[in-house]
Amino acid sequence: MCRSMGTIWFLRGGLVLAFVLASCAPSGADTVADFSDKSVANTPHPTQDPLPGSTESGANTPLPKQTDIQPTAPPPSTVCDPGPATDCMGADLRRADLSGANLEGADLRGADLTETSLSGANLSGANLFYANLRGADLTETDLSDANLDRVDFSWADLREANLTEADLSGANLSKADLTRANLTETDLHGAWLGGANLRETDLHGAWLGGAVLSGAALHGANLWKTDLGGAHLSDTNLSNANLTGANLSGANMMGADLKGANLSEAKLSRALRLSQHHKHKKPPTRLTA
Repeated sequence: MCRSMGTIWFLRGGLVLAFVLASCAPSGADTVADFSDKSVANTPHPTQDPLPGSTESGANTPLPKQTDIQPTAPPPSTVCDPGPATDCMGADLRRADLSGANLEGADLRGADLTETSLSGANLSGANLFYANLRGADLTETDLSDANLDRVDFSWADLREANLTEADLSGANLSKADLTRANLTETDLHGAWLGGANLRETDLHGAWLGGAVLSGAALHGANLWKTDLGGAHLSDTNLSNANLTGANLSGANMMGADLKGANLSEAKLSRALRLSQHHKHKKPPTRLTA
């Protein structure tokens, strides 16, 4: 609604111009109409980017689903299905129960078999180079012709295990129990057997050159034609052992117990022995053939 306030006349260039002054006071209804028609319709709303990860992102940026997140596969070296000729190199098999398993010819190089149960398992011809079998149960296990170079067998139970012609060079067998185990023609040169139990063990024709057997128990062991040249046999129990034809040249036998041992035809040149009964009274003496 408007009211006329008056008219003003101007003469310019031969034209008469008339201006009508008016005062317009919009009503309430008009105000609402003007606001809805002009302010809302003509003024654009400010735009705002959706928050990251919010549902306002719509179809353009969908939220990830659990099925979209793929788990990272573990390294191949830690995954294996133990079996004959399987590749388990570097596998983590700690405290696993593999008793009675057939692992013939398996590749277990560098595998961790700490405290693993392998009782009665077949590991013949297997490659366990540098594997860790500390505290493992290997009772009556077949390890014949296996590569056991530098394997850690410390505190392992190898009672009555078959290690015929196995390569145990540089292996750690300290404190291991090898009671009545078969180590015929086994390569044990440079191995550590300190404090090991080798009672009644068959070491016929084995090579123990330079091996450390200090404090080991070899009571009643069969060492017929065994090569112990340069071995460390100090304080070793060799009582009732069969050392017939054994090579003890250059071996250190200080304090070794040879009571009842059979040394017939044994090579004792340069072998150093100090009798248990006189080890604090006499200087070391050399054994001669």
